Amino acid sequence: MEHQQIAALLRGDGALAGAEDAEAVAVYARGAEGAGGWTVGATIPAALDYSSPSALNKTLRALIAGMPDCRIVVGREIAGIPYHVFCRQGFEVFEADVLTDALLADILQDVAAAAAAPPEEEDYPTKPLPTSACGIYTLDLVKMQAAHPEVSSKMALKDFLKGDFKELRLTCSHVPPWLANDISLAGATMAGTPTDAGLVRVVIRKKA
Repeated sequence: MEHQQIAALLRGDGALAGAEDAEAVAVYARGAEGAGGWTVGATIPAALDYSSPSALNKTLRALIAGMPDCRIVVGREIAGIPYHVFCRQGFEVFEADVLTDALLADILQDVAAAAAAPPEEEDYPTKPLPTSACGIYTLDLVKMQAAHPEVSSKMALKDFLKGDFKELRLTCSHVPPWLANDISLAGATMAGTPTDAGLVRVVIRKKA
């Protein structure tokens, strides 16, 4: 039922409100298949306390607790702390000027389309990334080349090896044949260890 209900922030006159001037939240539920239309399943007072960030956070969470089966919210403007709290609680957040049945139907359609869409591939860096340890970097060449097939291992590493680092940790399907020569020229050493997944972990260390 979470994606069949929509919480609308309302003013006292029933018009769509923003988070700051909302006086109530009406939870709309779509009618059964073939019945059409929307019904208000619950109306909850929106007593949001803007006296401090912590007070606002607390009253927002109390408001959300009153509509446990709803994870979509719409208002004229939902920004700042209200936006972040709704998002952290798993809500899809929408903004609009006027509340209509057509708007509610469009929102449900957008949510359904987003849920059905294939997940976007996470962009992966094309250069070594620093770790929390000073001077130590890491790069998974397998993931990088899956995300960026146009970037070769040499393109990703050649300039980096000329720079200042203590250690570079790589994950690769095989040790690139050009790597040993460039590591020698860079005054570094290399050690490789096979993994159970059939990959190779390579550690490159700059000589002191």
